[in-house]
Amino acid sequence: MKIKAVIVEDEENGLINLKNKLKKYCPQVEVIGTCLTAEEGIKTIRDLKPDLVFLDIQLGPVNGFDLLTELEPIGFHLIITTNHSDYGVEAVKANAVDYLKKPFTHTELVESVQKVIKRQSSLGDKPNRLAIPVSDGYRLVSLEEILYVSGANQRAVFTLFNGEEIDSPRLLGKITTALEKFEFHRIHRSFVVNIQYVESYSRTDGGYVIMSNGKRLPVAKGFNPPTIISI
Repeated sequence: MKIKAVIVEDEENGLINLKNKLKKYCPQVEVIGTCLTAEEGIKTIRDLKPDLVFLDIQLGPVNGFDLLTELEPIGFHLIITTNHSDYGVEAVKANAVDYLKKPFTHTELVESVQKVIKRQSSLGDKPNRLAIPVSDGYRLVSLEEILYVSGANQRAVFTLFNGEEIDSPRLLGKITTALEKFEFHRIHRSFVVNIQYVESYSRTDGGYVIMSNGKRLPVAKGFNPPTIISI
């Protein structure tokens, strides 16, 4: 099982050192991108959609957690690499798999990668939880808990299987980018749905889907339901 990874590290020597360690000791990790700035990291992660990101916290004027904010909700495994030991709380909020304090040994690196492999294997090759930004931090919820996400007025509302709603100060477009590779589909400018909870689709009345909780959601003109199984 190959794990596609991106490294975001503002010190070139540190970046090269980490890349070489991964090549030598973690052959299951394929480094598909390296970045020396947060801005470059944001673009690379959005474009390449890696399984794993190695993220330094001190990235010049932009903090590594600011980078994560731009990419929320986070749809990849995260290993934090830093010279500092005082970001533990933020790492937990960001659902980081591990926290490597520099200088770290190749043994520590291997252990961190093994944690990623264990988590990914138990999830069927996808993260099990989503870090949803809220007013006072993050809410960590299982992807399977989310029925659909609605967006309006520069905010998004996550509707969960148990009926709970989580309000988040994030644009639906950003959320869509992160969720589309995890069986979520944007059916309308205002709705992204978890495909496994779509019960039916009708072309009448302009088109709509019925979710497993009975909620009727409109679909955009020209919408074609994604194929799960062709018959």
